[in-house]
Amino acid sequence: RGLGMPELSPTNEGEIVRYLEALDLVESVCDLAVRARVDRIEKIQVRLDPAISSRQGVGAIERTRVQMSIAGPSLALTRLLTWTQRPSADGRVFAIDKLEMGLARGKKDEVRLDVTFVIARVKELEAPKEAG
Repeated sequence: RGLGMPELSPTNEGEIVRYLEALDLVESVCDLAVRARVDRIEKIQVRLDPAISSRQGVGAIERTRVQMSIAGPSLALTRLLTWTQRPSADGRVFAIDKLEMGLARGKKDEVRLDVTFVIARVKELEAPKEAG
């Protein structure tokens, strides 16, 4: 439901850009999941870095997290994880922040993968000003 997007549509340009980046990641992972023959994706949740709206700001690294719960055969989930870590044609690899994999409740032949991907934005350092 909603591909992990917020209940209310963002209106701030920066937030819109970050949600579009998250949607791009969701689309790519879902495409890989279909190719890996995953049974289903149960949950998708996108969380922007909470420091975006704080007074201190995000600091050197801003993190948007995309949490996904995925179920299927262990081979399919292992294949999916492997493919997310293989560089794509544009050199992109999906960074993983957290990962938990185990048997699905009540199902002996199904595995559940809870994974949090992170989209990191590194703040450019300002060049020191020359005295003069």
